[in-house]
Formats: sequence, C-alpha cells, structure tokens
Amino acid sequence: MDPYSSFLLENEDSEVPLGFRFRPSDVELMEYYLLRKIKGEQLASNFIKDLNVYQYDPPQLPLSQFKNAIKNEGYFFTMVKRKKFLNDNTTRTTPNGYWKAYNENIPMYGAKGIIGFKDKYSFYDGKDPNGDKTDWKMIEYRCNPSLVPAASTSGTENYIVCKVMHKKKTEEGETVLEGNVEDENM
Repeated sequence: MDPYSSFLLENEDSEVPLGFRFRPSDVELMEYYLLRKIKGEQLASNFIKDLNVYQYDPPQLPLSQFKNAIKNEGYFFTMVKRKKFLNDNTTRTTPNGYWKAYNENIPMYGAKGIIGFKDKYSFYDGKDPNGDKTDWKMIEYRCNPSLVPAASTSGTENYIVCKVMHKKKTEEGETVLEGNVEDENM
C-alpha cells in the first residue's frame, strides 16, 4: 500500500446524501473540527484526514480520494512550526518546493469574537525564493489560543487544518477550481 492510502481507509464509510458536498465554512472548520480535535473531543465525521501535508508535494496529495468534497479539494489536520525568512512571510517547505504565504493572519469571527486565523498560500516548484508559481493554493486555519484550555495545549496549539486546492486558469484568464466556479473566500 502506498504511503498515504492507509489513512484513507479509516472510517471512510461516512457518507453524505447524493448531491451534497463537504464544504464547511471557516467558522465550522474552527468550532466543529479544529477546536474539538485540539481538545481531544469526538468529531462528527472523518472528512478531515490526519496527514502532514508538508511531507509531500501537492500533486502527491490524495485529493481525488475525498469522495465527499469538491473536486480537487481536500482537508487535512497537521502540526506546524512557524518559520520566518527575511521578508517575514511564512514559508512551508516540501520535498521539491515550498508554500509561500500571500495573505496572513486574517481574523475569523464567531459568536465569541475572534475564534481563529487563516493564512493563504501559493505553491512554488523549486527552491525559495526562485521557485516557479503553480496552480496549487492552500488555506491554513488555526485556533485563537485563548479559546484552547491550558490542559489541552500539550503541543496541540500548533495543530491546524489545511484546505488544499488545485486551481487552473481558463483561456480567458479566470481562475477556477477544476469543474467548479472559484471559491469566493480565496
């Protein structure tokens, strides 16, 4: 079995009715998935997989295996360490490239105020800073640390959700998710 197929077999029988897709809002990702994962609580579904996305280049990620998600889109729980370079943008490296932030620390608001933050990334093939920009995009979601009880933070404060998408340019220059209109939140 290949290195990332084994995690797909865990509880993959979670089904949604025909025509429905797993497309949580930012608030839903934070409150119903990430915060509960950090606290060690039971999750409502297994649609977000545990995988260190930075161990793989984006084409190696099993996006086609997310049968209940939008085509060419997948969600992953992973742990991160902040790494800063001269321009102070966050960069995440992979075996053959890097994710470079283009919009960071965007606050997300829920009923309790700021519930978390999101950072937007583009993927570049090659070594930083001379890589070639690709059609791959990612959004990292992280919880507001003040919402995580101190007893729950034994290293889990670096737990995030990554939404990875493969976007393509049309002949007219418009960006679209393959088979779908562009995500309004990008």
